[in-house]
Amino acid sequence: MQDKFLHQNTQENIQSDEQDSVKQERAVARLKLMYAINTSDNEAVQSILNQYNNQNEFIDNLNTPLLYSIDLNNLKAIQILLDKQADVFQSNRYGRTAIWDVVRHDRQEVAKLLFDSLSADDLQKAQKITYGPSKDSLMHVAAKYASGEMMQILLKFGFSPNEQNAEGKTPVHCLGYQNDKRKAKVFLRQADKYGIDMTIRDNCGKLPERECFDDVAKMVHRARKNQILKRRKEFLHQRHMDCLEEQKNRRKSRIDSRAQRAYLENVRLQRGNG
Repeated sequence: MQDKFLHQNTQENIQSDEQDSVKQERAVARLKLMYAINTSDNEAVQSILNQYNNQNEFIDNLNTPLLYSIDLNNLKAIQILLDKQADVFQSNRYGRTAIWDVVRHDRQEVAKLLFDSLSADDLQKAQKITYGPSKDSLMHVAAKYASGEMMQILLKFGFSPNEQNAEGKTPVHCLGYQNDKRKAKVFLRQADKYGIDMTIRDNCGKLPERECFDDVAKMVHRARKNQILKRRKEFLHQRHMDCLEEQKNRRKSRIDSRAQRAYLENVRLQRGNG
């Protein structure tokens, strides 16, 4: 009985030691990965990831390797991590995710790498995720904190420019957050191409220009007026075309009716002569 107990206890201690050894080895690997990213030793980054497959493990008790690489703007390491299926939706200890971080801090080149690496399903997931109490989409985050070029990148990847947050505000409303004239100009220039709607009101009934100031408010107001005029012109043009089509159909109907009557009259005359 005693021998059996000693044997079982010994086996448990061996397994525990093995587990501790594995944990220690992976901890050392995380430190090596952190150092390799920090020193831009991308061959070492590739080698460590191939050996330990630890692309989604926290490396400094705060960040994932992907977020750490983004903070250092190590584009090569970022690409290696994305090729190893690093999770762009995984958050760090502060709740930051990779896709939020690149938009919030206007990292345009990294944003292109990240969104290019996403599958169609993951891209749809990114488009639907919201952040903070106001339930902002990534387009709202870009409108508040990033540049017009970042907003263009999001538009190219299918993010909606008309998404409303919990307050009913669209990204156009959020242009007033920084009141950046250049950003507003770059974004509003895409109105026709991506269907940006500047007539949407928020939950308080405010139009976008009411949330902006000075030159930006004037730009948004002018763009909204032009959009309304364009829609009215298109509506009148379509109405005119519909009227022309209706007149054409009526004319054709009258011609057909006359032809039918002439045919019937001809048939009646032929029968009478017969």
